[in-house]
Amino acid sequence: MNLDPQRGRDRWRRAILAAFANGGARAVGLLVLLVSVPLTLHHLGPERYGLWMSITGLLAVMTMADLGLGNGLVTALARADGREDRDTAARIVSSGVLVVSGIAVLLGLVFAACYPAITWTSVYNLQPGLAAEEAGPATATLVSCMLFGLPLGLITKVRLAHQEGFALGLWDTIGQACTLAAVLAAVHGGAGLPTLILAMVGPPVLVNAIHAAWIAWHRPWLLPRLRHLDATTARGLLSTGSLYLVLQVASMAMVAIDPFLAAHRLGPDAVAELSVTQRLTGILPAITGLFWLPLWPAYAEAIARGDAVFVRSAFRRCLGIGLVLALLTTGSLWLGGGALVQLWVHDAVEPSSGLILACASWAGFAVVGGTIAMLLNGLDVVRFQVWTNLAMIAIALPLKWLLSGSVGLAGLVWGALIAAALCLVIPWLMVVPRLLTRIGAAR
Repeated sequence: MNLDPQRGRDRWRRAILAAFANGGARAVGLLVLLVSVPLTLHHLGPERYGLWMSITGLLAVMTMADLGLGNGLVTALARADGREDRDTAARIVSSGVLVVSGIAVLLGLVFAACYPAITWTSVYNLQPGLAAEEAGPATATLVSCMLFGLPLGLITKVRLAHQEGFALGLWDTIGQACTLAAVLAAVHGGAGLPTLILAMVGPPVLVNAIHAAWIAWHRPWLLPRLRHLDATTARGLLSTGSLYLVLQVASMAMVAIDPFLAAHRLGPDAVAELSVTQRLTGILPAITGLFWLPLWPAYAEAIARGDAVFVRSAFRRCLGIGLVLALLTTGSLWLGGGALVQLWVHDAVEPSSGLILACASWAGFAVVGGTIAMLLNGLDVVRFQVWTNLAMIAIALPLKWLLSGSVGLAGLVWGALIAAALCLVIPWLMVVPRLLTRIGAAR
C-alpha cells in the first residue's frame, strides 16, 4: 500500500499536461483537415476525391481490427506499473503486441487472397477512367499501412497506461505535422491517389515506429519478445478487449442510427439539420474527454497501490466539475445554440429550439458520463458497462422511432436520453457508490 500524497499530485499534474498536449495534437489535426480538404479536392477533382473519402472510410473499421485488445492492455499495464512489476508488464506488452501482430498478418493474408477477385469499380460504383484504375491500388495502400501500423499503434496504449499523455500528445503532434508536410509535397508533385493516401496514413505509422523504438531503448523490459508471450495473459487481454470492442461498436451504432432514422422518418433534409446540430453540441464533450481520459490509468495505478483516497477524491472532484459543466453546457447551448449554428453554416439549416435543447441535454449527459466511464474503466468494471449500453440501445431504438414520429427530429435525441436515464443513470446510482465504498474498505 502506497498513500504518498506526492504521487497523487503527480497523477493530477500528468492528467492536466496530457489534456493540453492532446488538445494541441487535435488542433494540429484540425489544421491538417482544413488545409488538406481544399487542396486535395482541387487536385483530385470530385470523382477521385469522392473515391478517396470512400476508401478512407475504412479507417473507422480498421480501428477495431485489434479486437479491443489495446484498450484491454491499458488497465492491466497501469496496474502492473502501480505494483512496479516489470515481469508482468513485459508479459502484457509482449503478449499484446504479438497477438495483434498475428491478427494483422492474418488479415493481410486474407486481403491479399481476395484482392485479385474483387472488382473495385463495382465496389465504389465507378465509371471507366483514372479513378477506376486507382481504386484497387489506393485501397491496397491504405490497408497495407493500417495493418502494418496495427501493432505499432499499441505504443499509444503503453504511454497512456504509464500516464504519459503529455509525451504521447507531442509524438502525435509530430505525426500530424509530418502528415501535413507529406500531403503538401504529394499535391505539389502531382501525385496520384495511392500516393496521396500513403502521404496521409504513412507518416503516423512511421512516427509510431520511431516512438516504439525510443520506448524500447529507454525501457528495454517492454521490448516485445517471444519468450514473454504468455497464453493466460493473452487470453485475459482478449477477453477484456472483446468487451471494449462491444462497447465501441455500441457507441458507433448509437451515432450511426440517427441519420438513418431521420432520413426514413422525416426526409433527407432532416439529416443535415440533425448532423450540424449534433456536431456543434458535441464539441464540449470532446474537449472534456481530453481531461477525463488520463484519469483511466491513474485510477488503475492508484488501485494497484492501494490508494483508494485518490480514487474517491479524484472521482468526486471530476464528477462535481462535470455536473457544473453539464448545466452550463445545456443552458448556454439552449439559449445560444441557434445563433451559433447560423454563424457556422449561415442559413443552410435552421434547427428548431426543441432539437437544440435535446442535443444540448445529450451533450451535458455525455460530459458527466465521461467521468463515470473512466472510473469504471480504471476499476476494470467493463462487463457492467457492456450490458447497460446494450440495454440502452435495445430501449433507445424503439423510442427513437416512436418519438421521431410524434415530436419530430428532437425525438431521436430524447429517445436516447430516456434510454440512457433508465439503463445507465439508474444502474450508475446503484453501483458506483458501492464500488467506492468497497475500495475504501479494501484499503
